[in-house]
Amino acid sequence: MELYQRNWSDQKIGKELGMDADEVLRLRQIGGLERMFQNEEFSRAWEIDEEALNG
Repeated sequence: MELYQRNWSDQKIGKELGMDADEVLRLRQIGGLERMFQNEEFSRAWEIDEEALNG
């Protein structure tokens, strides 16, 4: 995301990092999603319930 903030094109990022266009796109999507949800609180539903496991 830092490279996009510096106004680098997808082509320049790919060339400098040795990545093809699909890899650059995936990298941008991952970084964008992380930034989009960085201040969100998430459900605890995915935490393991130790009491339930130990029975």
